[in-house]
Amino acid sequence: MKPFDLYRRKKNTNIVSRKVSIFTTMNSEKNLTLKLCIGLLLIFSMSLVIAPIIYSENLAMEKAAIQKVNITGTLRYTSEKQLMESLEPLITASILLTDLNLIRSRLEAISSIHKVKIRRYWPYRLDIHLTEQSPIARWGTTQLINNQGEIFTCPGDPSDWTHLPRLDGSPGNTLEVIVIYRQIKEVLDQIDQDVVTVKMGGLRQLEITLNGGAQLFMNKENFLFGLRRFVSFISLLDYKGRDIKRVDLRYKNGFALVLKEGASDITNQDFYTLQEISANG
Repeated sequence: MKPFDLYRRKKNTNIVSRKVSIFTTMNSEKNLTLKLCIGLLLIFSMSLVIAPIIYSENLAMEKAAIQKVNITGTLRYTSEKQLMESLEPLITASILLTDLNLIRSRLEAISSIHKVKIRRYWPYRLDIHLTEQSPIARWGTTQLINNQGEIFTCPGDPSDWTHLPRLDGSPGNTLEVIVIYRQIKEVLDQIDQDVVTVKMGGLRQLEITLNGGAQLFMNKENFLFGLRRFVSFISLLDYKGRDIKRVDLRYKNGFALVLKEGASDITNQDFYTLQEISANG
């Protein structure tokens, strides 16, 4: 009987141990659940406190009017009046609700403005940096053109821009006309002549006017070849003291030269030089 009693005692001991273990596990799970509930309750309570604060701050921000507008950039052609007329309807709006794209589009609508950068600084300030157009020439009679081939209206009086050369052509070939103008200018600098106008006609004809009033007529194809030949020949003929009225460079092997009235007649030496030029191309 004794062994049997021992066996039952051991078995009962295992049962008690299991019960204790199960009870401990259940208590741990209850504690974890309790902690989780307490944590969620704290988060919910904090949200009830913080949400009104955030909402009130956002509401205050929405109502915060723009109090300062900083405008930077070198402005030569843009007046303060133009800027105020563009910005005035917007500077009292909420800084949070201000449409920066709308401000940008209104400022870029000013003919003298090329690019606009805007940054918003809380709580009441806008910083605006303006880059003005940089015209390299007039386009037609009332417009200007920049390095990128963009055409825009002359700021102010068109007569203020007469010091710039005038380019003419179709709106679709602005960049091509600019390239031609630069190439012609580079060649004519060798004889101290400035380009006043460059006009590209519908038949791909080029008409150039120089600062002395001389007109040059060229075909667009291979125009540089004819222009360089003219410049080299003029240097040989020493025409600096004579008034040239017109030069036709559309000939394959030479050019036609017309002098202004009252200019000195061509000398025999120059005539023979021109004959040699014509014969040799």
